Amino acid sequence: ARREVLQHAHALAYFFDRFIEECPPEGLSEELLLSTHKILCAGWEDSFAGKYRDCRVATKFERTECMRAEAIPDYMARMVKDFNEQVDLRWPRSGATTPNVFTVAARYHNQLAMIHPFVDGNGRMSRILLNGILFKYSRADCSSPSQRLVAPIGKDLDEKWEYLDTTTSASKVFRDEDMEVPFAKQTYHEKFAKMVRNKGRGIARLY
Repeated sequence: ARREVLQHAHALAYFFDRFIEECPPEGLSEELLLSTHKILCAGWEDSFAGKYRDCRVATKFERTECMRAEAIPDYMARMVKDFNEQVDLRWPRSGATTPNVFTVAARYHNQLAMIHPFVDGNGRMSRILLNGILFKYSRADCSSPSQRLVAPIGKDLDEKWEYLDTTTSASKVFRDEDMEVPFAKQTYHEKFAKMVRNKGRGIARLY
């Protein structure tokens, strides 16, 4: 358990360094997500660390079978392409808080979680992406202009179950909308966006 916590912290720092801190920042890419996952699972799940799964898996909480492994590369490529075209290249650079930042962060958190590209670590990777987006594209309404937003989730059992219930509901909507509703009009992330907005708080630095 200690190793898992340490690798989670290392993976978060690595992702933030490249997604946010670099000048210019790396932006979102499959390579960044895969290398972050490799760090996340290093030392205890090396056999599938940093690799898309090639087998069937079911979610631990919902116990439903996830997306076919054969479909993962295409879904991941489309997710990254959509993010870079619709979010990263068009986001205001003024630093002002954008009202939709919670919706955007929730959308891509849920997208990664629903694709479920890895054998393990999908929830942790989704939350790393969630907070990376919040931190990069928001500026908290507080006294220090250096502060940004994060959404710590899972501080106690009640919050953990709220998170699991919300993501389970989202997965059902995702399956209904997938391939039927255009990506920009999908709604599977909306309930989670409200949770993220409620959990969001400003900090000066995360690590």
